[in-house]
Amino acid sequence: MFVGHQNGGGIFVFDLDRDSGDFHFVGEYLTDYSETAGLEYDRSVGLLHVWHDSSFDVLSVLDLTSTPVTGMSYRQFNVLESFEGPSHANHEGIAIMSSADCSAGGRSFFMTTDDGGSASLFLYQEFSPGCDSMTVFCEGDGSGAPCPCGNNGSSGEGCANSSASGASLNTSGTTSASADDLALVANGLVSGQAALLFCGSLQMSGSLPLGDGLRCAGGSLRRLGVRVPDVAGAASWGPGYAATEGWTSGETRYFQVWYRDSVGGPCLNGFNLSSGRAATFSP
Repeated sequence: MFVGHQNGGGIFVFDLDRDSGDFHFVGEYLTDYSETAGLEYDRSVGLLHVWHDSSFDVLSVLDLTSTPVTGMSYRQFNVLESFEGPSHANHEGIAIMSSADCSAGGRSFFMTTDDGGSASLFLYQEFSPGCDSMTVFCEGDGSGAPCPCGNNGSSGEGCANSSASGASLNTSGTTSASADDLALVANGLVSGQAALLFCGSLQMSGSLPLGDGLRCAGGSLRRLGVRVPDVAGAASWGPGYAATEGWTSGETRYFQVWYRDSVGGPCLNGFNLSSGRAATFSP
C-alpha cells in the first residue's frame, strides 16, 4: 500500500495483509518534489504513477527501485519518466487505465480537481507509457508465411515442434534502457535441449524458412546466450542486456529463440524457432 504526503512529497509504503487486515510499515521514500497529490499503481506493468500538484504539475513514473539518501534513514524512488501535466487547477487525484487499455497505443488518464463544478473529473490525454511496446511477430500460426512442412502452431507461437505446439517468447520488466530490467522467457521449448536467444536490428520483410520454423529477425544479429530448458520447456534470459549490449532509447531490437528438436520434429530438420518479440527502448 502506498500513501503520498502533501507536505514534503514523500511516499509511505506499507505491507498489507488483505485477509487479516494487518499491515506493517516498510519505509518512507522521497520523490523529486516536495508535494504529492495523487498515486496510481498499475499492477499490469509494475509502475507507480505519482502526481505532484501545487506549482509543479508533473506526473512521475516510478518502477519502485530506489537509492539510499546520504546521511538519512530513508531512500529515494528512482524516476523512469516525468511528464508535464495541465496547469495548476488544484488537481488532487489521478486514475490511469491498465495496460490492457492500450489497443490504440495509449490508455485513458483521468484527473480530478476539488474545485468543484463541471470539470471535477476529466480525461487529460491518451497516455502511452506502460503500454506494451514489445509486440509479437513471426507467428507460425498460418496468418503469415507458411511453416516449412505445414507444421503450424497456435496464435502467438512459432511453428509446431515435436510436442505438436510451437514455442512462444514473452517478456517481463520494462523497455526502459536506464532501468535495464527487461527479461525474456521462452515457453514451449524442448526440455533438456539447447536454446539460443538472439536478436536482430531489423525485422525481415519476409519470413525465412529455417529448420522446422521461421526466422524473421534480421539485420545485425547478436547471440545473447544459450540455456537448457527445464522439464516444462521454459528458459529465461536477462535482465541486464541494455548495459552489456549498449541499447539506448529509441532503438528497436527483434528477439527470437533458436532451439534444438532433435527427436521427432515434424520436418525432421533437428531444430526450430520461437515466435518473436520486438522491443523499442525508452529512456
